Amino acid sequence: DRPILVARVFKLKLKHFLDTISKWDGGCAYYLCTVEFQHRGLPHAHIALRVKTPPPFTNNSDTTNALVRNVVYPALLR
Repeated sequence: DRPILVARVFKLKLKHFLDTISKWDGGCAYYLCTVEFQHRGLPHAHIALRVKTPPPFTNNSDTTNALVRNVVYPALLR
């Protein structure tokens, strides 16, 4: 109903998420972010990042759990 409000909130949440990524323990070397709007006006972002020192993982579930615990979940709490 309110595309300007949706875009503003999305921009604030995206900025906070990118700030969280850049302060990550592994150290973010760089990130690339592109914001697109769907046909109905809803924004979404494509993010690619490079970590300076990747942590040693033994399997895919360790990777997923670490990303959710260290990056995604803290960004959603704020």
